[in-house]
Amino acid sequence: SPVSPRRKLPPAAMAPSQPRAFLRCLDGRHVALPLGETGELTGAEVMQMAERFEGIPAACQRLRHAGRPLARASVVRGNGVVVELLLGLPGGKGGFGAMLRGKALAAGKKKSTNYDACRDLNGVRLRHVHNDRRLAEWRAQQEAKAAKKREDGQGAAVAAAVATEAVAAPAFDLDAYYEANEAARAAAAAAVREGLQAAAAAPAAGGKR
Repeated sequence: SPVSPRRKLPPAAMAPSQPRAFLRCLDGRHVALPLGETGELTGAEVMQMAERFEGIPAACQRLRHAGRPLARASVVRGNGVVVELLLGLPGGKGGFGAMLRGKALAAGKKKSTNYDACRDLNGVRLRHVHNDRRLAEWRAQQEAKAAKKREDGQGAAVAAAVATEAVAAPAFDLDAYYEANEAARAAAAAAVREGLQAAAAAPAAGGKR
């Protein structure tokens, strides 16, 4: 659309006693905008004034206030506020990154499925999160194995104790023990007597020769 020539602000709007806002134009100039009796302006009103004074169609304008975009329905209020006038740039649908990925796959590069170098919402790398989870799972498995081993050991011990109790101990005959002890003593005494008698008979036999 054709750009209309710039128009000067009416003298009533430039009265020092009237509250006003300021429009920062593309070339850095500041244009005073009257706030009126309410002391506020909507984004649509600011666009209309910008189109009237700067000749830029409202459809091509982008407003920014306090570092944030100013919508048509938004309101600015207060004496001395500054609204920045920008131009909207035509944008496309994007897809450049997807095109690069497609080129990489077409060249024979394998698609990466390892995201360990990425970070979660807490700022921790995913490789550390995955390692902690694997370590916790390994510890749980080790504890389960140890518990099962203890249960198996206790079961084996109980089974061994039952088997030991089942085997009857051999009976001990006290009378037979005493009889065997007396017989051994008698045999020992007889052997001693025989030895003494043989020793006494040996000198007598030698004297007769």
